[in-house]
Amino acid sequence: CFTVSFSGGKDSQVVLDIVSRVIPPDEYIVVFTDTDMELPSTYEVVEKTKAYYQTLYPELRFEVAKGRLSSEESWQMFGPPSRIHRWCCTVHKTSPYMKLFNNSLLSDKKRAQILTFEGIRADESARRKTYKRISKGEKQKNQINAEVIKYWNVTEVFLYIFSRTLLLNDGYRYGLNRIGCCICPFGSEWSEYIIGQKYTHTANKYLNILSEYIKKINVKETNDICEYIAEGFWKKKPGWEGVNANGTRIDFISSENFLKAVLVNPRENFLEWAKTIGELLYKDNKNIMHGEIKIKNEILKFNLTKGESQILLEISGFGKDIILKNKIERLLYKSTYCIHCGACEAECPTGALRIETFVNVDTKLCAHCGNCLFYTEKGCLAAQSLKMILGGDNMSKKNAGFTKYKTFGLRKDWLYSFLNKLEDWLVNNSLGPIQLYSLIVWLRDAELIEQKNKIPTKFSRLLQKIFIKNELLVWKIIWTNISYNSNLIRWYLTDFIFGNSYSTAEMVNIGLNKGLSSSKHTISSGVDALVNLFETTPIGKDLKLGIVEKRGNTRYINKIGTDDIHPIAVAYSLYRYAEDKKRYYLTVSEFYKEDCMVGPYKLFGISRERLEDILRYLQEEKNSVLKVELTKGLDNIKLREDLDHIEVLKLLTQEKII
Repeated sequence: CFTVSFSGGKDSQVVLDIVSRVIPPDEYIVVFTDTDMELPSTYEVVEKTKAYYQTLYPELRFEVAKGRLSSEESWQMFGPPSRIHRWCCTVHKTSPYMKLFNNSLLSDKKRAQILTFEGIRADESARRKTYKRISKGEKQKNQINAEVIKYWNVTEVFLYIFSRTLLLNDGYRYGLNRIGCCICPFGSEWSEYIIGQKYTHTANKYLNILSEYIKKINVKETNDICEYIAEGFWKKKPGWEGVNANGTRIDFISSENFLKAVLVNPRENFLEWAKTIGELLYKDNKNIMHGEIKIKNEILKFNLTKGESQILLEISGFGKDIILKNKIERLLYKSTYCIHCGACEAECPTGALRIETFVNVDTKLCAHCGNCLFYTEKGCLAAQSLKMILGGDNMSKKNAGFTKYKTFGLRKDWLYSFLNKLEDWLVNNSLGPIQLYSLIVWLRDAELIEQKNKIPTKFSRLLQKIFIKNELLVWKIIWTNISYNSNLIRWYLTDFIFGNSYSTAEMVNIGLNKGLSSSKHTISSGVDALVNLFETTPIGKDLKLGIVEKRGNTRYINKIGTDDIHPIAVAYSLYRYAEDKKRYYLTVSEFYKEDCMVGPYKLFGISRERLEDILRYLQEEKNSVLKVELTKGLDNIKLREDLDHIEVLKLLTQEKII
């Protein structure tokens, strides 16, 4: 099947003219892929071109490929496209184009081989210069792409158009160098200026959506929003926090041979998607389902439990097959987040996968090739937009982790719920997707769940027991832990002085002046998380580490500190400090030096006199976890080298980790 890819631009106009002079009109199809984001002049030239050629060649087929989602719908579901997450080309170009042929234009069930004539030229970009003039399977496995005018320059293109008196898109006459979507993350400042002047109404439709998303990342002022757009910061976003999942989410708990997933308000049927990787056998017993997935010589067993709004899926039998486990994870992402955009349907080489109102997999046609699973990260473009990867912050950077908390602190009721439920906390919670994401980040920083999965640590079980006897001690221990794992908390400890009061605006400026980030939003997001932490936990008011006060419309953080520190918390902080410094011989005075980053004083604001009293107490305590020399001008502290911070905590609380 011969096709001409027609976009309404100058290059495709030339290609269409050349093809029309070589191939009989009843042997090729002209396809305009309508992204729903085209310029008005593009729609105009498409209609005029169609009328012109069909007058000359009545038998010529001129088709329009269009996605099932409108551009406004997709922007709301995926978030605005960016240079990092370029979902728009797949959803609004590639997928509709292939679906038009595979499902509509061609009658046989086998996927057709399509030869597409395109107007891509080498001098358009360095990337396009590397394209082959004729390529097979580069974009789609069933497609051959022929770049007819690859080695033409722009002058030759215009000379051809004028010599043949071909239609020209008015956008070029206004000053555009290239014609494409109205708003594009790869657009130049020049094209954005021209479009803003000549196609204001069309541009504003997307700029308004973009502005609303920018507000959701805590950029509120009109001038700041305009600057964010004008400077192109939105083009560099990997994803948007404001994407509304409408309560849909997925969480994993995994070990080497086992995977547990909680799907909340899943949008698709896992059992249907599972057909793409193997033979499915199961027994349905009301809300509990037991089954197997046979994949070549491997058999995975699964239990599926249906709740009112969530599904608990437990799968075992992976062994050490990481690739197989990754396949299942991708299936689960698709089952949870699928919005029927059709992107994966275009990847299917046999026609087994059909996506309309629901996903349908024809097991007679499915070759289990995995194309629908591995065409993009996570196997689903919607999941890529909605699911935020944990542990992605590079902690070597000064500002790493300032935005990862999504403006939420480790709230008191969140921690209580976690410690009370522990094993079932991930399944049994009422948090929204962003709140749960934030909680997971805090729990990892507090060392309460494993870094590579969400399984509670042995340390969390110890704190669970301590919590019953002394809640405030648990908060002191958690504050110590996060000071070693959170750059945000470390910044607060080192750059803000006890006895002072800081407005949130002052805190943001301190971060900007220090060069933590050039983005006001980044620092502001971290400050908001701090404020929320102090307002919703004993760390703020009870420990007086950040008493939040509102004066007019401005919030202030009063950093006071306290001498009311439990000896166990002091001992714990000393051992953490010693392990960090890799030495068990310390001095009291080093904690009060300006360059000391952590330690009892930086953590709690404890006075030297009170600290020395606690040290004497710990020396006399029956376990004798340290020795001190605090007379005759000496201030030495010697810790036991046979203990670490967890063992000290166990010893002093007389508990064992179970």
